Amino acid sequence: PDDDSGNESNESTLDVNSSNGLRQHREDAKKLKSFLNLCGDKLECRLHDTNPIPVARAVSRSLWPNKSSDFKLGLRVDAIDQRDHWFPGSVVEISEGKVEKEVRVHFDNFSAKWDEWYGINDFTSGKIQPLYRHVLPRVRPAETMVYHRMGHMGKSSSG
Repeated sequence: PDDDSGNESNESTLDVNSSNGLRQHREDAKKLKSFLNLCGDKLECRLHDTNPIPVARAVSRSLWPNKSSDFKLGLRVDAIDQRDHWFPGSVVEISEGKVEKEVRVHFDNFSAKWDEWYGINDFTSGKIQPLYRHVLPRVRPAETMVYHRMGHMGKSSSG
């Protein structure tokens, strides 16, 4: 994508297959487990009221491919474009390339003309990273409904 929006974070590149990457993966798994403990029983889960970023990161890392046969549609990633800018996106197509399988990544908030193709070597070399490794999600305003009670609040009756 041809965009200078400044969405990049200062987080350093981390190879998920390295020992540091494995340590980070384990730390994320511990955080996710404690995060999931916020739930009560199966009928009362409060995850929708919490920060979804740790869950999204953990899911992206848990589905991370080590070989091209591991590619999955819908995998959420951070990908570097032709101008060396990082953007979040999703794997939207898997195709047999000339040499190896390739995936087409669609970048969030961009038209399909900016989609790019990547191979497994791009995953192992770090051009593609797990979701929110380099880019944080854009903050969107939240809408809430506020209900006011109408009545005689604060008035006392004398008898």
